[in-house]
Amino acid sequence: MTMMEKIQMAKRIAVYGAQATACGVVLSLIVAFKRVPEAVIVSDMSGNPEEIFGVSVIPIENAQNLKDCLILVATPIYVHNEIMETLYANGFQTIIPIANELEYEIMAAYYRGATRFDLLEDIPQSGGTPDIGIFRVCSARDAIVKEALLTHMREFVTNIQAGAAISGHMPGVLTDDVGENISERNSRYSELTATYWVWKHVTTAFKGIYHYRRLLHLTEADLLRLNHLDAVLPLPMVKYPNASAQFKRYISNDTFEVIMGLLKSRNDDYYAFAHQYWYEPYLYNYNMLIARAQVFDDYCSFLFDILFKVEHYFDSRRIPKQERYIGYIGEILTSLYFMANSHLKIGHTRRTNLI
Repeated sequence: MTMMEKIQMAKRIAVYGAQATACGVVLSLIVAFKRVPEAVIVSDMSGNPEEIFGVSVIPIENAQNLKDCLILVATPIYVHNEIMETLYANGFQTIIPIANELEYEIMAAYYRGATRFDLLEDIPQSGGTPDIGIFRVCSARDAIVKEALLTHMREFVTNIQAGAAISGHMPGVLTDDVGENISERNSRYSELTATYWVWKHVTTAFKGIYHYRRLLHLTEADLLRLNHLDAVLPLPMVKYPNASAQFKRYISNDTFEVIMGLLKSRNDDYYAFAHQYWYEPYLYNYNMLIARAQVFDDYCSFLFDILFKVEHYFDSRRIPKQERYIGYIGEILTSLYFMANSHLKIGHTRRTNLI
């Protein structure tokens, strides 16, 4: 029996976790599976909502009457083992951890039936393989990834070291400090210093950015689907009650206000759309994408125009900010750009984690 069949056949279901992964799973269970979870279970109520899409969030000590439920662990993968040990210790016996592939299957059922987000696997194939260059962002601080895990690294995927100007060069790896670059600003921009380099230096018909430990799942058949698309993105994450709730976990209110002020000063449609978008539940995480060159370049032009101005605003006023704050803002603007440009044909796929 597959994991999806176990979920469909379970008499009672509860979800463990109350952040982005769990929000999506709860919504899909309700809408696509026609199953309302008994509860959302957490270890601690602090920082968590009281309910998610009408399902109560409860601490594990109040969930003793749910031991006959199938428990779906919808949290970051790196804490799965710890959470499962806690659940077993508390008498829960039927537990399924939701890793990337299963999360994709659950969320694909929701997106395929209920929303405007097309799945890459549903796009028809045609033509030949397009000219494509994808760059997997690495840093000098990264642990070594086992070669056996790099099965999704194809001939068109090149490693690029981000922040090479401030961390020294990794042997045999393309670096982001050659030619026009912002490599020295990597502590703030994170993977976006590599995105900037790709924007300024790569001329393939499609350009893409992967992360050190995250890739977009792309098959040989998917390459032929690119001919019908403007971009490939990870499936949007779902946040309750809305996207701004997720963004404001990582950036302060004053930063958010600066972003809105800069959007307003552009005299285009992004400012008006932003007021609508912040109250939607969908967001694109990770600053990770594949896009036609003209779309990639337009996205970068929008992205870095705002980011440079945000950085200047706080630097000129000597207002201290956390490291990587620009990278977090990048995720907000990536979501805003692709949500606002609804004319773009986007195929959505799952993430693959290398570690």
